[in-house]
Parts: sequence; C-alpha cells; structure tokens
Amino acid sequence: VLAAHPTEALAASAGSDRTLRLWGLRQKQMVAIRALPAPAAALAFSAGGELAAALHGGGVLLLEARRLSELPVDLMAGLPAGAWRTSRALGFSPDGAVLAVGTDAGSIELFVAGGGWERLGSCQAHRAPVASLDWAEGGAQLQSNSTDHELLFWDARSCTQLAAAATQSVRWATANCHVAWAVKGALGRHARAEQLLATCRAHGGGTLACADASGTLRLLAFPALSPTAAERRHAPCPRAPKPAAARTQARSPAHSSLQARRTQARSRTRAQLAAPGSAATRSPSRCGRYAAFHSGGVSGLCWSSGDEWLLSCSAHDGALLQWRHVDHEAADAP
Repeated sequence: VLAAHPTEALAASAGSDRTLRLWGLRQKQMVAIRALPAPAAALAFSAGGELAAALHGGGVLLLEARRLSELPVDLMAGLPAGAWRTSRALGFSPDGAVLAVGTDAGSIELFVAGGGWERLGSCQAHRAPVASLDWAEGGAQLQSNSTDHELLFWDARSCTQLAAAATQSVRWATANCHVAWAVKGALGRHARAEQLLATCRAHGGGTLACADASGTLRLLAFPALSPTAAERRHAPCPRAPKPAAARTQARSPAHSSLQARRTQARSRTRAQLAAPGSAATRSPSRCGRYAAFHSGGVSGLCWSSGDEWLLSCSAHDGALLQWRHVDHEAADAP
C-alpha cells in the first residue's frame, strides 16, 4: 500500500513484511523504516503531518510522519471488543481535521484528528467491507465504495446517508472510489468491475491515473466520462522495446500505413509518464497510450505533492515504481 505526503516530496509504503518505509522522492531512496505489529492494509497522510496506518487484524496506528514515531493514541479505546476487523480504507478530510476509517464490517468510523482523537460517529449502510473513500472539498460529505461495488454518499457531520441526487453539485477532493460517476470512463474499459483496481486523481485536478489487474497503468483526462475520449489527452510511457528479430519482420503496406497513423495520433498526446532510466526518459519522442510494467495487479497508486511523480506498487511482484510526470507542452518549449 502507498500514500504520499500532501506538501513534501515524501511517500510511505507498507507490505506483507510488516515494515513501514518512508521514501524521499527527490533522493529516490528510503529515509526511515519501522516495524509494524501486523501488515498494513491502508496508509494516509494528514495535512498536519500525521501518518495513519490501518493494520490487518484491526486497529489503526498513528505516527509522526517524518520520524515514524508512534503517537500515544488508541482509536480502539472505548469501542466494544471485536468492533473492528481489518480496515482497508483511510482518508483525512482536506483540512486534516477528521480521519475516516473504512472497516471490513461495512462501517466508516469518523474521528477528530489531533488532541484526544475523539470518535465523532459511525456511517453504517454498506453490506460488504469498505474498499475506498473520498472526501468532499469542503469536508462536509463523503463517498465510499465497498468490495461489492456499491457507491454510497454520506453527511460527515451527522453520519447519515445521502441520496445521490443531493451530491450532484459536490466537488470531491480526491477520486479514490473507482465506482463513481466522475471515473465511469475508466471503469467502462473493463469487462468486469473487479479488473479496475485503483484510481487516483492528480492534485491539479485534470488527470486521472488508473491501474488494473494486468499491471497496466493509464492516464486519462478527468473527469473520465468516456472510455474513448479520455485517453486521447494523456498517455503513459511505452512498453519495453521488442527484440530486434521482431522489429525486422516484414510488414505489409497496409500494416505500415496503420502504424504510421497510430504514431501520428500518439504524437498529439499532451502528457506522459516516464520511469527514471527508461527509454522514454532518454528519448524526446511521444509515448504510447498505456504501460504495463508490473507483472500483476497494482495494489497502490498515488500522486506526489505538486504532481511531479506518480507512484505505483504491486503485491504480486513486490515492486515500487516512481514515474516522472512530464507535460509535453512544457518539455517542448525552447
């Protein structure tokens, strides 16, 4: 799992090895590490610098972000025994004042961030574990997905469920729920909803990164309302080069013409993702529409502060990749 610091070039990752690691994105190296009592299922940074880690088996660990030192807070205090099972969705409100914890019991628990971390209430309606959640820009509403692909809306102040019509004018601060109206174009690319594993909107608001079960990453225009129109605007870096023997195979004139048209279309894309040290980094040419560098499903996806990098990780291959976000118009300027 992954999370990026909202204002600094830092990111945190955690895996099945029961460690939490802090990475300096400019140095491209680990800057801190600590052991966890159990593997982490979700991570989230607050605007004030706290880091929350939801653990498999229940409970949320609260830490100081830079040193990874544990804060003397127990969110489980005062709750009935067994009230939580594994939590896999975390999110601080945009102002960092409230922490939302989505549990496998189907509830979303809300806590005041800071001080005594008092519990504000519980949003209960999902019949399956809560998989992801988004805060509204004003911090007054929430939307959430469950593992059975249900989309629900909430009033964060009263912990009551809202009708979808009541949230039509709400502007969401993030786009982590991949079953949602603003990302239906990304979902529409797949035969089954289970194939789309993660979505993450850039802080600038105009770009959506999404990842699927095949390890493929895509950049779409946000809101991604159409599976065909969205991808024409953004594209990640190309696949690994084919062997020389494959490149020298004879091609028919019709095939060559089709390839030429595709190359021209790709040259009109406006942005790319370039993995440091890859061929796309060294070459100024435009890139393809998607990239499949992970050998399995992507388990984490997040943008750095300022949208300079996109981070992805996969539980299948254990790889954490840092992608450089390049704007072609800026790169081509003299």
